[in-house]
Amino acid sequence: MSNSKSFHQPTRNPLRLARFPWSWAHDHPKTHVSRSLNNVLTGVSGGVAAESHPYARGQDTDIHLLRAPVGELVSVHGRRNVASYQFRVDEDFTFDAGTGVITWTKDGARPDIDTLVEVNYYPADTFPPLTDIHAGSVVRTLCESISLEMARIHAQLQAVYEAGYVDTATGRSLDNVVALLGIERIRRGRPTGEIELQRAPGSAGVVTIPAGTRFAAEDGAIEYETTAAAVMADGQKTVRIPIRDLEVNDPVPADAITQMPIPVAGIGSATNPAPTAIGTRDETDAELRTRAKQFLHGSERATLGALKAAIVRQGVDADVDEHPDSPGVITVIPHAGVLDPELKQRLLTAIHDTRPAGVQVNLAAPVARGTFTSS
Repeated sequence: MSNSKSFHQPTRNPLRLARFPWSWAHDHPKTHVSRSLNNVLTGVSGGVAAESHPYARGQDTDIHLLRAPVGELVSVHGRRNVASYQFRVDEDFTFDAGTGVITWTKDGARPDIDTLVEVNYYPADTFPPLTDIHAGSVVRTLCESISLEMARIHAQLQAVYEAGYVDTATGRSLDNVVALLGIERIRRGRPTGEIELQRAPGSAGVVTIPAGTRFAAEDGAIEYETTAAAVMADGQKTVRIPIRDLEVNDPVPADAITQMPIPVAGIGSATNPAPTAIGTRDETDAELRTRAKQFLHGSERATLGALKAAIVRQGVDADVDEHPDSPGVITVIPHAGVLDPELKQRLLTAIHDTRPAGVQVNLAAPVARGTFTSS
């Protein structure tokens, strides 16, 4: 093995040939192998591997290498638009070997803010103990084996990390994440269909109907929710959205789902134009994520707003008053002609599940008909 300084000539550096034919701009598992191999080969041949430098807003973005002067710069790697990216000399940055300073060009690619940039290089005074790192050599073969295992472990750890978040978990891992919220994936067998929404007379502009918007039958006993978001463009009169029963019930006939427990501004009426039917597929990951997020947004408890929302979900409009002279006492006055025993019990249950601990909530007699109807 030779310690010749010619080892640092760019045209002869085998690390220049260590790049794989796939792109560094994608976080493919093979990218991890390529990056790991580059780091390992640089390290065993006496260079500096993966020297990290932060790229942060409001700071000097030039990179000052720790062991200047530099004999050869091997690679500059970081994150661009979230993905893995290898930056190009003279296009994305300029490099002064004497001072070891990397300066980003005006029009070149830049790393993402608040990320790390990793640099592989050889200091000018490096005399590597191992130089035969060309393809087929013993050192290169060993390094490739180590890099492959390192990349595999990295991919496994990345999968474990992503399995802990709603936005990135999939399959059974997503089931475990949403189980922390008491949510289970909806299996096939629940009625599904479509809801048709009509624009309210005189309304204008874009109307957004979020996923998870609820619709109910006339008596409020059966509730459906939208499984996707929809947008009614300005001038558009109707829109149809897929819906699914919240519980396992029998399918309902056409025009049975006409109530909107929580009104959406700009929507005048709602109905299911066709009978619902038993669904034949399980809830998808995307639908489960949407439902879990909707649950978090709607899981507010122990406030006047939460009480009002719980009452509206039963299909009843009501005043919720807090007595200033009697702390801890709230009166709910339904706006309805009459409350049948079943509806009254649903109201009481919703109030009990939502009220703050230690707060007394009184359900007063209804005073006027005000149940929301979309017809």
